[in-house]
Amino acid sequence: MEKGKKGPEGTRWLTKQDVMKYLSASKRAVENYMASGKLRYYRLAGRVYFDINELDEDVRGGDGVTP
Repeated sequence: MEKGKKGPEGTRWLTKQDVMKYLSASKRAVENYMASGKLRYYRLAGRVYFDINELDEDVRGGDGVTP
């Protein structure tokens, strides 16, 4: 799966680097959000991917994730 590629049902997947840029956040901040459960993510073949739709929901959810 390549970054920014659409998967099943049109899902767009982002890498951790993409999310850092999307949220204007540091790597550590993104990892803290992941560890605390504030960002949903998926592991595939040792890599981490984020569904852009879920990411938007997580950011809008008001759980302390700031874009």
